[in-house]
Amino acid sequence: MIELFYSNRTEELLNALADQVKAQREVAHLLEPIELVVPNRNMETWVRLGLAQKLGIAANMNFRRLEQFIGDMVDKTCPGEYKVAGLDIIEAAILAILMDGEALKTPDMQPVKSYLESASPTAGDVSANEQVFSNADNLLLKDGSDMRRVQLAARMAHLFQEYIFSRSEMVSYWRENGAAYEQHPFADPSKTDPALTSTVSWQRSLWRAVFAEGGILEKNPPPDGGRWITLERIIYENELIAKIRSADLPLVHIFGVSYVARLFQDLFALLGENHQLYIYTLNPCAEFWEDVETERAYSRRLDQELNRRDRRVWAGTGETASDDPFGLFEADNPALRYWGHPGREHVRLLGELTDCDF
Repeated sequence: MIELFYSNRTEELLNALADQVKAQREVAHLLEPIELVVPNRNMETWVRLGLAQKLGIAANMNFRRLEQFIGDMVDKTCPGEYKVAGLDIIEAAILAILMDGEALKTPDMQPVKSYLESASPTAGDVSANEQVFSNADNLLLKDGSDMRRVQLAARMAHLFQEYIFSRSEMVSYWRENGAAYEQHPFADPSKTDPALTSTVSWQRSLWRAVFAEGGILEKNPPPDGGRWITLERIIYENELIAKIRSADLPLVHIFGVSYVARLFQDLFALLGENHQLYIYTLNPCAEFWEDVETERAYSRRLDQELNRRDRRVWAGTGETASDDPFGLFEADNPALRYWGHPGREHVRLLGELTDCDF
């Protein structure tokens, strides 16, 4: 069951959270922790202090980030079977591929190979004074290619994580090498923009070297057993879905999240089927979002109003209302319509999870 709480003021969301935590404390065991998911450390500190002020004490509270919460849920649900690959694991896997000379020899990886080699000086160009020793592990770095490997691995780990969150069809297409998602409009960006063909080719090759069958993560499973899994695979693994649905998971409060990727919307729906999930989210609009006109509705209303009023001559003036001198046809809240678009879509998607019961 999913309970939604909306407000355009974080303070009001905190009041709702304090009421729910107080009610939970009255029926739960004293040593049972309160599970909270917050977007960042600043929000964690603010919520902890706010709850202490409102409730008198804020103890035995387990704060986590959204990705960590999902990973811990998988660990608890399927111990020794699945392990979510975090950002550090992904970065280490990419770095291992970038340090593998054989992996860089494939045709698709030539742009990456050229980028790394462009930082390597030719023989005789490096003097003794230019050789840099690493104090950490006493390695001799004779050129800048190693630095580029580390930097590229970190950048690609963040990018791949964003793909996992928001482009699940594309990475599934890459993982399965075009099996089930070939016709999906988001599966291959190069079809809509041919200029991206080269970029898509080397990123897909790097992705498959890390995540696909026979990739480096499969060859190097977690130390405590099982296999690595990325977040987007949770909603496709039927065995894992069944175990999550039947697991005994505690009530969870997700607080202060103003926008989440589509993947997390799907995970919320999965968790809300059999478990209690309270979501306290910011809504940039003080009113109900559906009361704000869309661009299409505004244009249709404007056309109808102009046609109706153009047929009627204003009494005694001979002027029509086609020029709208007083701005009477302006759409409501234009700032919300244009600047609040991500928040509006987030609220609409959350509303679908509960049939707009909030």
